[in-house]
Amino acid sequence: HDDFDIHELIEALKTLKATRTGALIVFSRDIELKFYAETGDELDAKVNKKILLSIFNKQSPLHDGAIIIYKGRIKAARCVLPVSENDNLPSYFGMRHRSAVGMSEVTDTLVLAISEETGRLILARNGKYLRSMKLKQVEQRILEYLHNEEPKTWEEMQDESEPVEDIKAQ
Repeated sequence: HDDFDIHELIEALKTLKATRTGALIVFSRDIELKFYAETGDELDAKVNKKILLSIFNKQSPLHDGAIIIYKGRIKAARCVLPVSENDNLPSYFGMRHRSAVGMSEVTDTLVLAISEETGRLILARNGKYLRSMKLKQVEQRILEYLHNEEPKTWEEMQDESEPVEDIKAQ
């Protein structure tokens, strides 16, 4: 089965946020994303906390750019993603957040970004994004995506703690 230990990922996210370590993670359910993988360094690694923290460590030669997780494995690191051209994104969005939204606009992926300036985490899907989530909610969204059990639209899954920002509608 294509699953990985989601708790290893969440533990890594906890550390990345707390240490304000930038991260960009593309989850792909159905497509290998070869084109994007080839912009970086191809890997075939287990998804675990140590590996994720090693990749995104600022001293690591792999830390810049995105990693791609496909079929439960880290398939590539240091990948270049398309940057969203959307002018309605918040001004505090840096390159990572803009790339997360950009990648989600053009591929059927779920993309997670953590800002190294603020430690802010967002999830992007279909050009929309969620922010201000608890890690439990982040975990739930990732599992829903991977198991193809997402709500039909992100508006349906909105609650007060989780503003969905539909950038296109503004």
